[in-house]
Amino acid sequence: MVFCLYRSLLTNLVLSFARIPHYEQRLQSLHYKKRFNVWVGEIQPRIKSVMEASREVARSRRLRRLLELVLAMGNYMNRGARGNASGFRLTSLNRLADTKSSAAKGTTLLHYLVEILEKKVTGQWELQTVVEIK
Repeated sequence: MVFCLYRSLLTNLVLSFARIPHYEQRLQSLHYKKRFNVWVGEIQPRIKSVMEASREVARSRRLRRLLELVLAMGNYMNRGARGNASGFRLTSLNRLADTKSSAAKGTTLLHYLVEILEKKVTGQWELQTVVEIK
């Protein structure tokens, strides 16, 4: 008797679910809505770290000067071929280590850049800060 009552209730529940239009999508959206705050809470510290790092990069005067120097070096090297560029892609920074000197064996443009920075930048701490950026 109890089993038949339980079976009848279960059958009615399944039938009522079947009558709800798009019940699977509704259940999925309810599950997503329930888990959303948990997911946001898990990634919130990472988002804050990335945002703070982005602000520091944007505010950095030393990085700006370093990038200006790289642009000036690129414009000097390409003065006849491409004219004066007003900027460059950050992926181009990888080429600093690939551009080799024809005068000094084993020296790259990156070595030359560090050499210039050592001569121009005053103070050991400032140089370390600039070099740590790469």
